[in-house]
Amino acid sequence: MTPQGKVFNQSMAEELAKEEELVFLCGHYEGIDERALELIATDCLSVGDYVLTGGSFRPW
Repeated sequence: MTPQGKVFNQSMAEELAKEEELVFLCGHYEGIDERALELIATDCLSVGDYVLTGGSFRPW
């Protein structure tokens, strides 16, 4: 998943659902992510115009 990817939509989800094996990589660190993209990624997808957090928010 990357902001520069093709926007993930319902028709793409239906097409990908036909795959026997599927992995979504949601990266966090720029340098590490770039190596993974170069080595194993086949497509880059985006969830659209959203700002997402890494889930590290702690309210206390």
